[in-house]
Amino acid sequence: MKNTIIILTTIITMLINTTALAVVNTSRLTDIETHWAKETITQLIDLGVINGYEDGIFKPENTVQVDEFIKMTVTSLGHTLENGTPYWATTYIDKAKELGLVENGEFINYLRSITRAEMARIIVRALDQEYPDNLDEYKSLITDYTSIEDKYKDYITKAYAKGIITGYEDGSFKGDQNATRAESATMIVRMLDEEKRSVPELKDDEEPQTNDDAEPLYLIAKKTGERQQVETAYPQLIPHIKNGMAILGEGEGYAQFNFYPENDQVYFKLFEKKEDSESPAWVQKPTLISYYFDLEGDATNERYYPYNISFYNIDNAMAREKFKQIVEDIAPEAKDLIMEEFNKKLTDNEYGKHFIKEINGRQFNIQTLEYDRGIFLSIGLRVGE
Repeated sequence: MKNTIIILTTIITMLINTTALAVVNTSRLTDIETHWAKETITQLIDLGVINGYEDGIFKPENTVQVDEFIKMTVTSLGHTLENGTPYWATTYIDKAKELGLVENGEFINYLRSITRAEMARIIVRALDQEYPDNLDEYKSLITDYTSIEDKYKDYITKAYAKGIITGYEDGSFKGDQNATRAESATMIVRMLDEEKRSVPELKDDEEPQTNDDAEPLYLIAKKTGERQQVETAYPQLIPHIKNGMAILGEGEGYAQFNFYPENDQVYFKLFEKKEDSESPAWVQKPTLISYYFDLEGDATNERYYPYNISFYNIDNAMAREKFKQIVEDIAPEAKDLIMEEFNKKLTDNEYGKHFIKEINGRQFNIQTLEYDRGIFLSIGLRVGE
């Protein structure tokens, strides 16, 4: 990032002889006196980055428009511009594109409220900083990371890791939500001043686990109807089984969980509705996703695939989102490869493809199904698992 001190000094120097700010003198703003963001709002108003209104209020809880946030960012980087005509924000938008903060076509409407994800993208582009080698570890702190659009994930992770845009109390980022004027002012100040940032703390790997991933998992055996412990030579499968149950069992759709201890198998199915799961065996089953775990196998055999997902109808939006979450859970290192092949199936009719990829010593068997508009994925263990 441009040296913070230089940026702030430059802005202050430009404003020494400026009298235009009298209209928005912070002493006249009657609605921020007790507001949590008073300090950051005051700082940016004094720097000319953001303005109050002529009636003496700031409206800190109002949302920020795209053009307003672009102006805030451009101005905070030390660029003093005249308003454009007839649209005041033209000069700021053009400057943002020149600086690489915004690309052509990213915003069709600059007059709508900007989202937190879009803010993260602009802010990260404005930075010129190095990021930690363990950047990916910060993803685990964002509880709704898998639901974030792929095009924003890298920007959100970087803004989050730098402590510029923090999450909510429940750990979620809520990238599709809008930010208030007060929140936007805080983001800009954190972008400029590293001492104002709120960098999240990563969990110490040596600390005891606070979740129940290490706890035994009990399921109802399909044949006997008895509650039995899921046993496997590979305990690292258990957290993914639990996550698979949560992913398929939450929200829309009907999930069916089958446990076959005699065959060392856990088998999940996702249907659009409960009655679909009751079709007789001789009827073409309307299964959306089958998720199968092979609990036992030879880990030294590169063809041992403990994770197997069959997605039979990729046109179903609900199932697509769940498939994406499953891939994020068990194979984040190959997510881009898998989703690229998956997305091809949304637009072409080329089926029957079959290939095996190795990523970091881990096997990925990907096949597109000829008999359904779907995709089959088998995933091996990670190296060292």
